[in-house]
Amino acid sequence: MIASPDVKSRAQSARYLCAIFPNPKNEPSRNLRWKQGFASWRGLALGVVCVAAQGAAQSSDTGWPRTMTTTNQNQVELFQPQLENWRDNHLQARAVVEVTIPGDPHPHLGVAWFTADTVVDKTQGVVTLENVAVTRTKFSALAQEEADMPTVLSNALPLVARTIALDRLVVASVVAQHQARRATAPLKHDPPIVIWTTNAVAALVLVDGDPVLRPVTNSSLLRVINTAALILFEPTGGTYYLAGDGGWFQAPAIAGPWMVAANPPAAVSQFTPPS
Repeated sequence: MIASPDVKSRAQSARYLCAIFPNPKNEPSRNLRWKQGFASWRGLALGVVCVAAQGAAQSSDTGWPRTMTTTNQNQVELFQPQLENWRDNHLQARAVVEVTIPGDPHPHLGVAWFTADTVVDKTQGVVTLENVAVTRTKFSALAQEEADMPTVLSNALPLVARTIALDRLVVASVVAQHQARRATAPLKHDPPIVIWTTNAVAALVLVDGDPVLRPVTNSSLLRVINTAALILFEPTGGTYYLAGDGGWFQAPAIAGPWMVAANPPAAVSQFTPPS
């Protein structure tokens, strides 16, 4: 193992580095290579220190979800909190929680909103939550009957959500700020301009393609057979008649425009359905 320069004397360190990075006696760039070797050794040492610090920060965040058992034997599983606001060392967040009550094998899923004061340790990369307070919970009615969920979570959250990795909160804070800006984007709620309106009753009549006409028995009329509605065609006047609402509507073409037939021909009137 390489001894640190603060342990050995400078001469010992220099001799040791020269052993690691040997140079021929007559090499003109001897001093330059020695400096490069020392710089490489120093960079390696700093890299080891950085990796060790990063490992310490990661080891303090136990990951998610987290589980604990309260004094009343309620098992609480807390999933990673979703940050809503983090400003002036005060945090507002919500989290999905799963509570298993003694005597009930079925866990209850819900959501808990909470606030907390934060203490940031940049060296360790950890944020400690203090004064955790549950402000609101949302569970099923059955879960609320079996246990006082706000009390259960008020006892559990300060313990199970004690520390959070600083990196997690920084990323979550950026996401929360972006979502807040999107939520406050101006929206137009102007009502649409009404071009035309009517209170008249309308009916949708479906015809499968172009009208297919067939003669009506003992009549000069033709009937459109590719529709469920009663539509007759009077070939002499070239008019279509549609039965509806106890009367008749007429149009010069199958696509309309349709209007009320005040005096339909006698041949058409005899087919008027009862109102």
